[in-house]
Amino acid sequence: LVSNNPRLTFAEFVPEYLKIVKARLSPSTYEYYKRALNNYVIPLIGHLKLTAIRPVHIQNFVNAMSNKPTAVHKDKQGNTKEQKKISASTVRRYLTIVQSVLNQAVKLDLIQSSPAKSEKLTIPKMQTPKIDIFTKQETAEMLTYLEKEPLQYQVLIQLAIMTGARRGELVALKFSDFDYTNNKVTIERSAYKLKGKPIQIKPPKDYETRIISINQYCLDLIEMLKAEKHKEALRLGDQWKGDEWLFTQWNGEIMNPMTPTKWFS
Repeated sequence: LVSNNPRLTFAEFVPEYLKIVKARLSPSTYEYYKRALNNYVIPLIGHLKLTAIRPVHIQNFVNAMSNKPTAVHKDKQGNTKEQKKISASTVRRYLTIVQSVLNQAVKLDLIQSSPAKSEKLTIPKMQTPKIDIFTKQETAEMLTYLEKEPLQYQVLIQLAIMTGARRGELVALKFSDFDYTNNKVTIERSAYKLKGKPIQIKPPKDYETRIISINQYCLDLIEMLKAEKHKEALRLGDQWKGDEWLFTQWNGEIMNPMTPTKWFS
């Protein structure tokens, strides 16, 4: 653990902070925090001593991020035409991470109070996004087209509609999770994929294991999918790496959680 060193900088404290929060953050959130701290936060305020950080420093960070371009568009002559800036919601996410680091420093008695409290800062306003929701007619049309798609995608979308489960939770379903007598499914795991690493399994968000009722039509599709996977496993023999996953790659290995998103669009 870091000592109560008055010369300790923000950057020097970050590795200790990450060790502390790793157990309570999901793997993907942890990687996001780590990347944001290393790429955006530390370059701007990492050199400051924890005890010397004041609201003005955090405000300067917020201002710098608000004006930071994410993409530069140029015309055919190479002249800068447009600079797209980081969104207000992204700036707020980065600020939340800074606040989390400094709150942890308060808990450890490294500083007396956080200089990053929202009431002391002027934070960019977020625009409420317009959310497009399928009408009943659009939903019916989508489901009609769905019938022409591969069976495992038919099952995935039907389960998404019936259960409201998250993408990673759907991808991590096994045939043994279904109660075929009482028309229920148990959601007790979630799949995730970090860059450069294999697909991994974790508990659902907030350890929210739950049992959900589904209709007979959905269960009939799942029975058909089970028969299809069994047939494919027999055809591939030793090449089949399945483990009762509903949604798979060609060889029975669990589907990448990003695949449904790319396919659905």
